[in-house]
Amino acid sequence: MSFKPGNIVQLRLQNFRALRDITIKFQPGINYFVAPNGHGKSSVLMGIVLGLGSDWKELQDLHRANQLVRESCSQGTVEIFLAEREVPVTKLTSNIRRITVTLGADKSTIFKLDGHQVSKLEIQKLVQKLRVFPDNPFTSMMQLEAQRITNEPPSKRLSYVLQLCGTEIEAQMNKTLKLKQNFKELKLVSQYDKAKNDFEQDYSNFKKGVQVQEQQKSIEDLKKKKLYLEQFNILSQAYELGHNQEMIEFEIKNETVRERDAQDQIVALQKELQKIDDKIEKLELKKKEQFKIMKIHSDDQEKQKHALKVIRNEYELQAKYYHQMKSQFDAQKSNKTQDMWAQKAELDDQLEQMKTKISKLEKEQEQLQSNTGMNNVFTQDIDSKLQKVNEQIYAIKNQKINFINQSGKFRSYLNAINDQYPTIEPNSTAFMLLPTINYIQIASGIQIPKTNAQQIVATLMGFDLYSLYTNSQDQFVYVTHQYKNYRGTATTVKKLESLSGKTYEEAYEISKQKLAQRNNQRIITNKIGDNYVRCSDIITGNPIIVCNIVQNFNMSIYIKSYGKNNKELTEDEIRAEVDYIFEANTSIARIFTDKKIYNCLRHNQKYIGRETGDLYDSEMSRQIMQFDPSKQYDTSDLLKEKSALEAKKQEQLRQLEDQQRQNEQRRHLIQQVMEQLNALKQDKRAAEQKRNDIQYHLDNNKVITKEELAAQSAELNKTKTKAAAVLMRIIHINDLVQAMLKNDSGLIIDIQKLQLQQKAMNEQIGALSSILIEIQDKVSKLQESKKLIDHELQEICYAVQNHFKHTDYKKLFKQYSESNQLAALIIELNLTTTTKEDLERVISRLAQQIQNISRQQIHDLPTLQSRILKNINLILRNYATLQKAAEQFIKSFEMSKERLEQFVGELSVQFKANLQKFNVNGGLSLKLFIEKTKSENIFNQLKKYVKSDFSQQFGAFQSQYKDCYGLVDLDLVNEVQRDRETDTGLSHQEFYQQLQEFKLIDMQLLEFEYLLNSYQPGLEIEHQFAKSESLKGASLSGGERSVISICLAACCKETNLILIDEINQGMDENFETAAHNLILQLGGQVLVSSPKLGQDMEFPPGVAVHVFIK
Repeated sequence: MSFKPGNIVQLRLQNFRALRDITIKFQPGINYFVAPNGHGKSSVLMGIVLGLGSDWKELQDLHRANQLVRESCSQGTVEIFLAEREVPVTKLTSNIRRITVTLGADKSTIFKLDGHQVSKLEIQKLVQKLRVFPDNPFTSMMQLEAQRITNEPPSKRLSYVLQLCGTEIEAQMNKTLKLKQNFKELKLVSQYDKAKNDFEQDYSNFKKGVQVQEQQKSIEDLKKKKLYLEQFNILSQAYELGHNQEMIEFEIKNETVRERDAQDQIVALQKELQKIDDKIEKLELKKKEQFKIMKIHSDDQEKQKHALKVIRNEYELQAKYYHQMKSQFDAQKSNKTQDMWAQKAELDDQLEQMKTKISKLEKEQEQLQSNTGMNNVFTQDIDSKLQKVNEQIYAIKNQKINFINQSGKFRSYLNAINDQYPTIEPNSTAFMLLPTINYIQIASGIQIPKTNAQQIVATLMGFDLYSLYTNSQDQFVYVTHQYKNYRGTATTVKKLESLSGKTYEEAYEISKQKLAQRNNQRIITNKIGDNYVRCSDIITGNPIIVCNIVQNFNMSIYIKSYGKNNKELTEDEIRAEVDYIFEANTSIARIFTDKKIYNCLRHNQKYIGRETGDLYDSEMSRQIMQFDPSKQYDTSDLLKEKSALEAKKQEQLRQLEDQQRQNEQRRHLIQQVMEQLNALKQDKRAAEQKRNDIQYHLDNNKVITKEELAAQSAELNKTKTKAAAVLMRIIHINDLVQAMLKNDSGLIIDIQKLQLQQKAMNEQIGALSSILIEIQDKVSKLQESKKLIDHELQEICYAVQNHFKHTDYKKLFKQYSESNQLAALIIELNLTTTTKEDLERVISRLAQQIQNISRQQIHDLPTLQSRILKNINLILRNYATLQKAAEQFIKSFEMSKERLEQFVGELSVQFKANLQKFNVNGGLSLKLFIEKTKSENIFNQLKKYVKSDFSQQFGAFQSQYKDCYGLVDLDLVNEVQRDRETDTGLSHQEFYQQLQEFKLIDMQLLEFEYLLNSYQPGLEIEHQFAKSESLKGASLSGGERSVISICLAACCKETNLILIDEINQGMDENFETAAHNLILQLGGQVLVSSPKLGQDMEFPPGVAVHVFIK
């Protein structure tokens, strides 16, 4: 028994994947690795593939992710001993090559061959020389790679098979493909088309060149038309500018008149306004004078009232004394006692009248006091409401402060912490935040329903909502110790290492800056477009807390249930969108919708699926919804109510002050009446004293004479007359004051009317001023436009003078407009209008026509003849190359086709026999072209064409060329050539004779190019796993795809090394046994792994079984 070239003798892995140090010695034939999943079978095969210099993409991805080197190790090693020639098992001392691959934790890779550092390319050359192809899926049938073979294109499948067991056929096929590639690189078809197009273009120009002399007349005619239209265009512009100038001057004149009228109106209104001001000033002076006079009358009235009161008191005393004397006198005549009591009764009646008057005055005084009291009660009511609002605000603030001590489940826990650290201040370097729920809120204005936002926060945070955050090591240790003795639901304390030693204020600013610098990249979506929100937008609040939890939220998004066109998405579309987002965005870990949550599942940074759950209303979510600082601690409504009450109180106080000023005047009147009342009381006391005196006289029997009684009566009448005069004076003064008050009221009304007129006039003046400014702006713009038009008109007039030698452009414009020549040009040139744009467009077109005709000159004919000859030679040369390439392609194609058909036929027989071991029908077929029918038709035509005669190929073109060339006037061309100073080319006659010796090709070369592009040999697989059922590879299960792959791999008998990793994945027991038996028949060295062995699986002698024990 001996190792063949390319067999692996020994493998050693150190710190590779999960393997620490393992050495395996292999046998030349079949080697089985048996172990449960997770014991390193795949790692062994992966190390072999790596050591053989494979470019397998998954290996590269794992190395970039630093997953090939064992965790916590600086480097890993793969060492392979490879047989270079046939070596007996007993003599492994020579012809063995040692390949070493060193993998660094820094993602570096070093290859060594026999101890010398080499490149990866040198390793690959050595391995391919030994007929080992690690990137061929029939050689390295790793996990899931075997299933991929059925999905490969037919051309790739054929190349894999030929690489292993059809080397000579592959060389012949590659030769044909190389012809195809060379044909593409030469671009013969495009060169042929270009030469043919250049020939036709040059020949067309050659024919046109002969007709140049006749076209000179057309040039002159076009120049005249162009000149006429240019002149008319200048006149049109001058006429239009002149008309615009007149219109602007007319408009400026009108606007100037409007400006002058507006200024006149403003002056008139200002005069009227001055008159109103004078009237108001006069009325104000008159009002002040009347006020002074009224005050004088009022003072005089008060004096007269006081005099009247004195006179009235004197009169009453005299009257009482007179009546007493009369009573005494009468008593002397009759019964004196009776008269005295009558006099007393009269005085009592007067006293009762005075009491009634006093009662009336007291009621008026009480009414004033009652009004004042009512106002005070209303003010007190407002003060009471204000006090209640302040108490509510104070209660809410106390509730917010005491919330931590009333936090439900872990109240005692928090109280213990507060008792331990009662003196912690915000600027201390040992700050602590507790709990988190007090320092985060749901942001306002987000595009997520608030209930969903709260549930998302509860889902992402869990019990971390009640975490404690601190930057102090002492607090961290103490609070954690306290937590061990607590059986609540709060999480452990979180230590903020990045903020250690920082004060609260410093930590606050640092966290705030980090949040401000956060830059969320745009998320790649499919159907929903921008209808998503990052969950990090939900949370707001204390930056210290938000900064430490924002990353978890930043990896989550919330998507809406409608697409870019606002169309509602179905559940299947939403799930497809979720899969698309997870695959396209590696930074997204979970996705929320209105009802669901999707968690991303990844393996080796690849998306492998998702977990789906309901967005439930948990206890945590309810706690968050109950704790809403924006509602529970919001005092904005109460503050608004407080402001409204204070404003109402101020308004009431202003009204109260106005009422007090009015009542002050009434109190003054009441005071005057009270003074009169006091005077009457004094009179009463005086009358009583007088009565007592009279009684005393009566008691002393004093005798009143008739003369004394008459004198007292005369004195009484004198006092009465004096009182009447004073009373008339008071009435007169009162009438004067009332008239002045009425007149003063009229003056106030007049002043108010004049002030309203004054306000209206000011508004009119403001409106007129705005109109005046608009007019002035418009005039300024019109003058600027006029300057531009004047400048343009001056330039146009200068051009008119240059063209016509005078400047009367209006007369010239009229002549041109009415001319028949212009009418004829309009019809001839299809002018729809004679605007500046249309005229310039037609003039430009005429200039282009003149330029195009002028470019065609007779002296280019020899050059054109030379270029035509060159193109003819190029066409013929390309044709010869094309025919040679076609002959080579046909010859190579037919050789490779015959050998490929024979090879695939033999391979199909073996493949069919292998499938029968699994009770499956099928076979292999050869596919040569992408579109078989069309390509075969083109190929058959090409074979006939290559064998045909050249003269038949070129005859049609020669006849076509003669017909075209016969249209040229040869005598004219030769005459022009004789007039030239130098002759740079052949004469036309000589050139024509030379052309007739050439034959040109007239074939469809693009079809040949299509044939080459369609040539793509491949291997088609036919299979039938169930009765009357033929499925494509994508519809098969993983186990069925593995069956096809192992059956096809078993057809490659010449393979030196095959690696098979768990080929039985997805197979049932019958398939597993059949696959095992098929593997035992494989040639070369086979390394196969399996997690289990069936009872029906047998191991003949020579099969090595390696069991991995962990």
